[in-house]
Amino acid sequence: MDGTGLINSDLYRYLQSRPHVTGNEFRAIISNSVRLQHYSAHASEADSDYVSHGVRELLAEQTTNWCPAVDSEITPVVGRRFSTLDEGIDFYTNYARVCGFDVRLYTMQRARDGETVMRYLVCNREGIKGGGISKPICAHGDSGGKRKQRRRQISNRVKCRAWICFRKVSSGEFEITVRLQQNCVRANVGSSKGFKLYREVTGSYANVGATDIEFHNFKRDLQVYVDGKDGEMIIEKFKTKRAMCENFFFDYDLDEENRVARLFWANPIGRRNFSLFGDTVSFDATYGTNRYNLVFVPFTGVDHHKQCITFAAGLLTKEDVESYTWLLQGFKTAMSSVPSCVITDQDPAMKIAIAQALPDCRHRFCMWHIMTKVNEKIGSDLVKDVQFRNRLNGIVWNETISVGEFEVQWHSLMEKYNLTTHRWFTKLYTEREFWIPAKKGRKCGVCGEYARHNARSCPYK
Repeated sequence: MDGTGLINSDLYRYLQSRPHVTGNEFRAIISNSVRLQHYSAHASEADSDYVSHGVRELLAEQTTNWCPAVDSEITPVVGRRFSTLDEGIDFYTNYARVCGFDVRLYTMQRARDGETVMRYLVCNREGIKGGGISKPICAHGDSGGKRKQRRRQISNRVKCRAWICFRKVSSGEFEITVRLQQNCVRANVGSSKGFKLYREVTGSYANVGATDIEFHNFKRDLQVYVDGKDGEMIIEKFKTKRAMCENFFFDYDLDEENRVARLFWANPIGRRNFSLFGDTVSFDATYGTNRYNLVFVPFTGVDHHKQCITFAAGLLTKEDVESYTWLLQGFKTAMSSVPSCVITDQDPAMKIAIAQALPDCRHRFCMWHIMTKVNEKIGSDLVKDVQFRNRLNGIVWNETISVGEFEVQWHSLMEKYNLTTHRWFTKLYTEREFWIPAKKGRKCGVCGEYARHNARSCPYK
């Protein structure tokens, strides 16, 4: 859990005295302690008066975002103007320093003469870094030698949404046009670093009130506690969300050992997006979690800006017909309607589940995923054959080709390259009505283009 190293001895003894603390109380105690100490570490004595009130509000509200309460003279507001862009940047940088976070330059826009007319500043923890594991590097020079794996580095990006925009107006000044003031409050340090950081806060090791070993022991105890109640914690969190917002929908199913086997949720934004852009939905189960061996199944779509959006999501322990049917039934209940078309991969269990749960919905295979598998299925000679690739793409991606023309061109291509008995191409041909535009008209062709764009821009890749 983030920030488990930032625990002092008083909090440790307090939690030991309350063995029956609930999941929500436990998370609130830990998160608020981490936030308080995190901002104390960043703020100087001169800034403590500004920060203390905001921290007290944070502890009272127990929220995951923090809107700091500081003096109005140093608080940026929409409409405030500055003589130069540098003056505005210095003003916001000072505000961030007082609040306890750092900023970095982001998007900018220049005029034709090269002069900057717009500049965004964001928190240094904005966004998220993908992967976490670097590619192997050479240990002995650029060529040859033994290869080794770099140590995994934890990213400090936590999708913080604190940002501001300065835009040049007709008077030549720079005006604050947009400001989002939800600041991140997540500390992502380990036990040893947390112990050293707390030493800096208190002044010396003698004032910490605990040893490095106690910091590590608390983190161990904390992980044991979470391991035993992680299922309860996520259910309680979703119940709290639904109590706060009646449009938040979730459902879960337990196995014979009372463990969470299936979980589905949809927030109000996703349900609203489905009402606007839910005519075609991509149902993808190719994502896995690295700890619990669960399958993450997002329901995604594309909006009018051709950006990938998420309607809902689920977690499954099994990729079988029963689990997919349960998930699709939950999706139908949450959205109160069904999409016109559902795009999936070639999973046979999905095919059966969609026919059972969404009998009136068109089911299509993702053409983009199919075409990306061609290189894996054909021989090494055909992989390098540009003419074969061009002819194949010209057949399967052609939205104007008729059914008869498709049949003739497909058989001609298979015979020319001796693929008439190829197992994978034969299976594709028997299932052609699920992915070839010519079989079902332009609607399927639109779905193919939709799936290609969705697969490339999906944030879960």
